[in-house]
Amino acid sequence: MDSRFLKALVFGSAAVLVGSCGGGGGVWGPEGYGELVVRVADAPVDESLAVVIQFDAVDAKVSDALNPTYEYSRFKIKPAKQIDMLTLSGGNSQVLIDEPSQPATRWNWIRLVISAGNQATDSWIDTSTGRHVLYLPDSNEGQLAIHQPFDIPIDGTADLTIDFDLRQSIIPPESPGGAYILDPVLRIVDTAQAGSIEGAVDPSLATSEGCVPVVYGFTGAGVAPDDIDRVAPEPVTEGAVALDNASGEFRWSLDWLPAGAYTVALSCQGDLDRPDRDDTPELGFQVARNATVVAGQATHVDL
Repeated sequence: MDSRFLKALVFGSAAVLVGSCGGGGGVWGPEGYGELVVRVADAPVDESLAVVIQFDAVDAKVSDALNPTYEYSRFKIKPAKQIDMLTLSGGNSQVLIDEPSQPATRWNWIRLVISAGNQATDSWIDTSTGRHVLYLPDSNEGQLAIHQPFDIPIDGTADLTIDFDLRQSIIPPESPGGAYILDPVLRIVDTAQAGSIEGAVDPSLATSEGCVPVVYGFTGAGVAPDDIDRVAPEPVTEGAVALDNASGEFRWSLDWLPAGAYTVALSCQGDLDRPDRDDTPELGFQVARNATVVAGQATHVDL
């Protein structure tokens, strides 16, 4: 699923959608109304103590049939939320908007509106060397939109989770002290229909010298795993491996996945994988398995 879009948040009322450009609004007469809930979740990144992103709004557009002027709704987040995305891994999420009385019909797309300037006052990254700028260039703003239709049911709820893949979205600086660049990679899933894959890693692999274990998930069975490099096949998500003190196992999870077939693969060189370049053959995969995700369930696969 290609979700390299997503930039705003939405402010709208029952039947009037206000466009962001040129003013004005469109009025539609759907058969009824429902509720729109949008959450954000995270696929984590290495070596960060905090990754804070400021969310200002969510934009969404009603389908063309009821929206002849192609305007969209903006749902403002008041006050704006500065969220440490590292708290949202492992199947956690945070609600951005909960908007009742929205047109019960098909909507064409949704996008996040965030603030990430060059002063580290709205969005930033904390590492062992201090606080660093997390900057969103204007050229990357279009990637905050997800062009995937969804339906709001009459007297029901469209509950959507946006997975903000930090491992794929953050480009580290080429030299110490430089800004981290935000190059958003996002995907959206029906919250109630999402499943997960989880398991343990062989401790002899997880504790081997120099191993920084990361589990990659690819859509489809039997996929030959590859690094993050903006060229297919790209992983749909990734999961860090961590010691579970209670069980003594090295655990991982891949969350917010639509039902279907997947390939999961373990790399011990996860720290070498920059999303803006091809890291083959530096990045290798030690083991891969097939897995099937069922809505609302966790599929167990050990690596």
